[in-house]
Amino acid sequence: MDAVAVVQSHTLMKTESIFKIGRKFLLHPNSSNGKSKDEQNKLLPTERFAKSRNIILSVMVVGTLMGAVDSTIVLLAFPTITAKLHSDFITALWVILAYLLVLAVTTTQFGRLGDLYGRSKIFNVGFIIFTVGSVLCGFSTSIGLLIGFRIIQAVGGSLIQSNSSAIISDVFPREIRGRAFGFNALGFTVGAIVGIVLGGIITTFVG
Repeated sequence: MDAVAVVQSHTLMKTESIFKIGRKFLLHPNSSNGKSKDEQNKLLPTERFAKSRNIILSVMVVGTLMGAVDSTIVLLAFPTITAKLHSDFITALWVILAYLLVLAVTTTQFGRLGDLYGRSKIFNVGFIIFTVGSVLCGFSTSIGLLIGFRIIQAVGGSLIQSNSSAIISDVFPREIRGRAFGFNALGFTVGAIVGIVLGGIITTFVG
């Protein structure tokens, strides 16, 4: 397995397990609270999700973390990717820039999609797109394909990040909402650091 595939394959394994956990609480968050559907609909979101707040927060944080990991994981693997895919430096630089530019441009727009069609649905769609993009990146045979698949991956990451904060705002009452936002921000910071370290480890000892 070459460096590109190894660098990307970790995302598939983690996002699959996280998606299975998050699907229960984001698609069916009220399935185990013992209340009828009518009673659930009368409750505010902060009350309806009270029993599953920590699990929902964990899914949000890990989703944010994974998006941040993939924004930096290619930094130390950059020379190896350039050599393996027979690319020049300027072209290969778009492997990094394409991901970051898509995040910057689409985050606010995808947040609006969450307002229109449901934040949990858009969040889960983001996980699916992110996972598909990660798999495709691992099978890239040219620098052009890798850049294109990184754009797909970034679309998924943007859907995740743009809706995670909104979901937290819905689920957590005002008194503890700041703490939840802090954990979500910590996920991004830790993910950015882990991405650099993980990319270096994989490149050094595997790729």
